Amino acid sequence: SKVISHIISDRPELQHRDENPFLIPLPNVSGEVLGQLVDVSSKRDDGKDIRIKDYKNLEELLWAADYLGIDWLVDLTCQHFADSMEGKSVDEIKVMFNIVSEYLPEEEAALRSRYKWAF
Repeated sequence: SKVISHIISDRPELQHRDENPFLIPLPNVSGEVLGQLVDVSSKRDDGKDIRIKDYKNLEELLWAADYLGIDWLVDLTCQHFADSMEGKSVDEIKVMFNIVSEYLPEEEAALRSRYKWAF
C-alpha cells in the first residue's frame, strides 16, 4: 500500500525488519478490516476469484482501501456496491443502505411524479 510504504520510508527504524518486529500505526483501519484486506489481497495474489460479498463490513473495507491507497480494491468494492443495487428500485436501495428521506412525504410524492423514470 502507498500509505504503508510512505510510513516505512519516513521512519528509518521501520526499515530493518529482520532486526526488530515493528508496529505500523493505521489509525483509520480496524484489526478486523485489516484482516479482510490481507485475505482479499492474498486471494488476488494467488489468482483466486475474489468474492467480497461474504464480508459484513464492506463499507469499512472500501474506506480502508481508499485510506491505504489500494486502488484495485476501491474499484472492486465500488463495483460490488453497484452490482448489489442493479435492478433494484429506489425504495429497495433506501432500505438496503438504511437511507432516510430528507423530504416531507408530499415533497417526495411531487419528486416521484416529476421524475417517474427514476422511480
